[in-house]
Amino acid sequence: GNKRDKFGLRMSNVGRPTCQLWYDKNKPEAAIPLPTTFVMNMMIGDIVEAVFKGLLTEAGVKYEDTNKVSLSVGDDNISGSYDLILDGAVDDIKSASDWSYRNKFESFDALASKDSFGYVAQLAGYSKAANKKVGGWWVVNKSNGNFKYVSAKDINVDVEVDKIKNLVKKVKEN
Repeated sequence: GNKRDKFGLRMSNVGRPTCQLWYDKNKPEAAIPLPTTFVMNMMIGDIVEAVFKGLLTEAGVKYEDTNKVSLSVGDDNISGSYDLILDGAVDDIKSASDWSYRNKFESFDALASKDSFGYVAQLAGYSKAANKKVGGWWVVNKSNGNFKYVSAKDINVDVEVDKIKNLVKKVKEN
């Protein structure tokens, strides 16, 4: 019993495939059960984010911490919490497997071409909702602690927000 048991659109799922969201909304019982390691993986991601922010703080880097934002789409509000704002831009912190770190997060283009988790739409939504420029992703390799920055400077926020608006319309129409 957690708050995500009930379907709803949030910044963290607006970039996912429409068919996946349809099933989440209409036939949640048909979903493959989450692996028993799911909660642990989510906690590891939260811990990596907290440790990374601690490193930024200890290094004297000034940033705005997590804040909840909401993007108005017609009568709906899509909400979520961005990770940080650095130099006036919204950044997200991701923990990644070694393969994902080397391949998926190799560049913005690599991420955008196979973005099954919807990270591009998520970052664009946060940026628009916070009325800040878009930054990128701080990616931490869970296997060895390496980290890097993947800039989203090539993102077209308006195009991504239009995709979010179209998704909301499709989900509402069922």
